[in-house]
Amino acid sequence: MNISIQCPACQHRYTVDDAALGPRAKCSQCGRVFAVVAAPALDDDDPFRHASFEPTAKAPTAPAPKWKLPPVPIMDNSSMDSTLEPAPVSRPAFGRKRRDRRTVATDTLASYILFLFVAASVTLGVYDSAGILSHMDAFTSPWILIANIWGWVVSIDALLFTVIGPMLLLGVWIASRIARFALVDDAYLRACAAVGPALALGVLGMLTVGPHRFLCLLSIIPALYLTLRIFFDLDWAQAAVGFATGVIACVLASLMGYVVVERMISAGALAQVRASFVPIEQNLPSVAPASVASTASKSASTPSSPARDNRPLLQLRDLVNKKINADHSMATREQLAPDVADLQLRLESLRTAFHDDPLFDDVAEDIAVLRQTVLALPSGKIDPSVFQEAPDAEDWTTGNLSRGRLAGEVSVGPFRFQPPLEMKLDSDASHANGDSPTWIDAAAPQARLSVSIFRRNNARQRRPVLSDLPAVRRAAESAGYFAIDTTQSAVSFGQINGLFFTRVTTLADAPGPHAIVYAAAVDNDRWLIVRLELPPGNGPLPKIMDAAARTIRQMDASPAGADQPPR
Repeated sequence: MNISIQCPACQHRYTVDDAALGPRAKCSQCGRVFAVVAAPALDDDDPFRHASFEPTAKAPTAPAPKWKLPPVPIMDNSSMDSTLEPAPVSRPAFGRKRRDRRTVATDTLASYILFLFVAASVTLGVYDSAGILSHMDAFTSPWILIANIWGWVVSIDALLFTVIGPMLLLGVWIASRIARFALVDDAYLRACAAVGPALALGVLGMLTVGPHRFLCLLSIIPALYLTLRIFFDLDWAQAAVGFATGVIACVLASLMGYVVVERMISAGALAQVRASFVPIEQNLPSVAPASVASTASKSASTPSSPARDNRPLLQLRDLVNKKINADHSMATREQLAPDVADLQLRLESLRTAFHDDPLFDDVAEDIAVLRQTVLALPSGKIDPSVFQEAPDAEDWTTGNLSRGRLAGEVSVGPFRFQPPLEMKLDSDASHANGDSPTWIDAAAPQARLSVSIFRRNNARQRRPVLSDLPAVRRAAESAGYFAIDTTQSAVSFGQINGLFFTRVTTLADAPGPHAIVYAAAVDNDRWLIVRLELPPGNGPLPKIMDAAARTIRQMDASPAGADQPPR
């Protein structure tokens, strides 16, 4: 059965067999592809079949056109087969549009660069922190330095992702409006990756000195230009416009990061870290030994160039001379090494502007003199032997035959010992010594015997730090170690009732009062100190007091004999 179909575009009608219904066909007149469906036709049910569309008043007719439409050809079934062409069936696409391999490779490269940048900054922070932890004895505030290092690491990473990367993206967007190019997908990720190598070179330039700093800072320009062109798929002209606008926006943000890092370097945090890895003997200028006064006078009399403002050099010279003339009796080599490194960094930062100024060479010589002065100071590093007990320690325990002039045992915390019969417990002296029981002799007021138990700050320390230098003891105590003054004293090691002791005895020919100190690391976190202040002369009391100190023992579960209260 033949049916009539109509093109929805040009309204051309065709007569086809009803078996052709359903597939899609293309009109031979206008080329429109449409579904083969029966054309609508008016039938008896049409409510408008008897309607009249003639106007009530005859309207003026327009003149007939001089041209005529071509006759509409009537197609039969035979022509339908050759004219109608089935159109390809299009299926809807689901998901994202597939990207080409180059775009996927660029995004992967951007991800790798950002991962390497963050990993490098974290590795640097871990390396510096590990160096400080391995040399904690050389720093007065190691945890503050570690906090400064990680603050620097976090600030660099945060600036990349929150300030510098978005500012570069803003500059590239402005360039896209000017040069008429479209931004790529994942533009934020690519902007951060493009500025990553340039920011790494900038940080590396600030951490280096000499000509390497200039080369690192100079390489920022080609690095940023090439990464910008690669990640945003630009030609050379578009990359030039994007580089110009991106740098203007990015430099403003980079200044913030430069100020943060440079202030940390000026504050000495990174300089002190660097001094813990680079020995101060390295890069030492070869200068003839000179006195402090002659060096200062020579630097003061050096004429300065009138063509330039050399006030930074003058200020640096005054600071170096102040360090040279300062009192270093209470300082150690490790404490002043960061100051020397910081002064050397400041001098290197002025090399480009004042390398031909004679004052620059004078300041360099002053820093070398300060370096030699620091090298002459004692080292504050802790001897590893304090973390272990001395081998083959002799037994100092007082025998029963030597306890004839000793009283019964008394308790001091978890310990017991026998004080001399001639000495009585003094409550006032005990309170004055920090609640440490103190025994005195009424006949010899200079004779005192005290027992102290206090917390051990460093659980690894097994022996006290022994030194006759105040600077070394002060550095050890500031690092949490227990130290004993050994000025004109003899040191020995032994055991008393199973407790390992270090004994420091004042030499017999030493002026002033004589004393004997017994120190032992007990339990896991305490020090046991027995201090004997000996009376002058060669009487029997010093030997009796020493014998009493050698009776101390740790309280056992089943003591032999009843405890006697302190007398």
